[in-house]
Amino acid sequence: MTTSKVVIASVGIGLPAILLISILVPLSLHRVQFDEVALAYNVNTKTVDPAILREGLHSLGLGFELIVFKTTQRNIFLDNEIMLTKDGLQLTVDIDIFFSVQQSDIFRIVTRFGDQPQHDQYLTMLFRSTCLEVVATFNGREFVDSRQQIQTALLAALRERASGYDVDATVDTVNLRNIDLPSSLQSAVSATTAAQADLQQAASERSAALQQAEIRLAVAKSQAQVTIIEAKRDASVLVQQAKVQVQGIQSTWQQRTTAFTKISTAMGRGGDFFVESYVRNLVLQSAASEAEKTLVV
Repeated sequence: MTTSKVVIASVGIGLPAILLISILVPLSLHRVQFDEVALAYNVNTKTVDPAILREGLHSLGLGFELIVFKTTQRNIFLDNEIMLTKDGLQLTVDIDIFFSVQQSDIFRIVTRFGDQPQHDQYLTMLFRSTCLEVVATFNGREFVDSRQQIQTALLAALRERASGYDVDATVDTVNLRNIDLPSSLQSAVSATTAAQADLQQAASERSAALQQAEIRLAVAKSQAQVTIIEAKRDASVLVQQAKVQVQGIQSTWQQRTTAFTKISTAMGRGGDFFVESYVRNLVLQSAASEAEKTLVV
């Protein structure tokens, strides 16, 4: 009987203890994900353990919470931010800012700013004011022609401001994602773009016309050169023909002279007889030719 009471009493005590352990143990276990680091915060003493907890399951005991920070690159998106340019134009811009935090600075961030959302909130205010200052140093036209230059200026200013204010964050990159220009500036830009296109077209047409003129000039020069070559060739042919004709005439006269000389010698006549006879023959031939022309008329 006594043994039964002891057993019952043990069971009565053991079951609540087991139940209590099954409840308290899970409450004391905290998991840190692969892309996180954490610090243990004691909700009773309001203190933070500086030891950094990395990926895995950690038994902290009751009364502890985790202050979690992402180890991956973080970002702040400034969407639909209204800003003024140097010449007073109102722009709506979207700016993406990517930054990183060193794990060794987590405890310092917690003691200065609190948890990650509070740190992000402070950085957002700081980065927004910095972007407003940078945008105000450029005029509206530069947001059309020099977008990369503005983005580079934003990156340099944000890095300098983060370092100067010692906010435990390093700005990695900046993306000037979108710019909404006022309608007046858009109209002016469109008109300028159209005018530039017209100038380029006119220059292209002028270049084409000049090229065509140069081609026509080259063709004309080539044709003129060919004409000169052909003229020289024809003149050479004519000169050669004239030389041949002269040689033929000279040969004919030589033959005639030789024949008359032989005849005169055979007849016992001298050179004067040959000349006189030959001249008489030419006169008779000329008279006969004129008579034929008269009859024809």
